[in-house]
This record gives sequence, C-alpha cells and structure tokens, in this order.
Amino acid sequence: MLSDCTVWVPDIASAYQSRMKTADLSSPQEVAIFETAQRELRESGIAFENTYRCTVVSMSAPSEDDTMPDIERLTWAVQEELGMAIIMITHDLGIVADICDEVAVMYAGTIVEKGTLEDVFNHTKHPYTEGLFNSLPNIRNRTAKLQPIPGLMPDPTNLPEGCPFHPRCPYADEDCKKPQVVRNISDSHYVRCGAYDRPGFHIERKER
Repeated sequence: MLSDCTVWVPDIASAYQSRMKTADLSSPQEVAIFETAQRELRESGIAFENTYRCTVVSMSAPSEDDTMPDIERLTWAVQEELGMAIIMITHDLGIVADICDEVAVMYAGTIVEKGTLEDVFNHTKHPYTEGLFNSLPNIRNRTAKLQPIPGLMPDPTNLPEGCPFHPRCPYADEDCKKPQVVRNISDSHYVRCGAYDRPGFHIERKER
C-alpha cells in the first residue's frame, strides 16, 4: 500500500546501480543499451522505501521502445533480489500489461476504476479508461484514425463539480455533476461513475 511507503526519488537508486554493475557489457551494443537505460532511469525517477519493502517506479518520461525491456528486466531483478512489491506509475498501457497484476486508473487525482489486469483491460467500465484504450494506435489497421479524448485536463486547483471527467465524457449528463460513489462490479473490480445508475447503461467498448 502507498501508505506503507516512504518515497525517495534520487537521480538513480543505489539498488539499480548495484544491479547494473553485474550487467553483461561484452559488446558495444550492450554498452549503448546500458547507458541509455541509465539515462531512462534518471529521467523516469525511481523511488524506494527505506526498508526496501516497496518500490514506486514513476515512468512519466517518454521511453524508447528498445530500452524498455531492459528497464523492466532491471526492475524485476531488483524486486526479486530485495523481495519487495512494485507500484508502477505510468501512462504506458503496454508496460502495465507486461508487469502489473492489479491496475488503478486515476483521473485528476481520483481513482476512477480499479481491478485486476483482466478486469480493467478486458472488462473496462469507466469512460476515461475506455478513452485511454480508444486513443491507442490500431496495430491491425494502420490507416485507422486515432480517437483522442476530446478537451483538456482540468485545472487541479479548480476541478469540476462531481466527476472531474464529465466535461470530456461522451456519456455525461447533469447527474455527473453530483458527488460520485464507488460501484462494485465484482469482489476485485470497482468503478466510480454515476452513469451506472441509469438502467442498462454500458460503455461502447466491448468486453474482451
């Protein structure tokens, strides 16, 4: 749990430095990957609890496709070596799919959907989560147009009333301006969306 973690963000965590010293640098290509991974880690920021029970990895910076496997490998190596949990903070849904067991989707500082990887990716419920998936490139149809979420993120100092996503939500009505409560979809999955009070409501994204 986040409350159990003391967050510390150095340029690069000592645990990663130690692990990197054992990397195979037998070729110029490996050296280049190693150096790029170091830069990616510095730019992304690594956070560790002092007792090494939990690590928070924030991948806010854009990552190069050819270095992400190395960063993921290093992260898992440190996790196995120190026996700690990992909390990954990222906009990269590919990383989430690769390494996460549970997923919490946040918008404007509020968790709007939470569940297992299977719940959130294959049984998506919140309109914002749907928008994130819709804005991904279609690898099966290279000519398909992207569907970005309309509008802009709200000012965090002046959030809209009720659901903070409602000004950008295609399903919003006046009730979305009221305080939102959590609705349990299953024992492992919940959504914070008032639209589910409407009989028969569902988002357009089909279940996988």
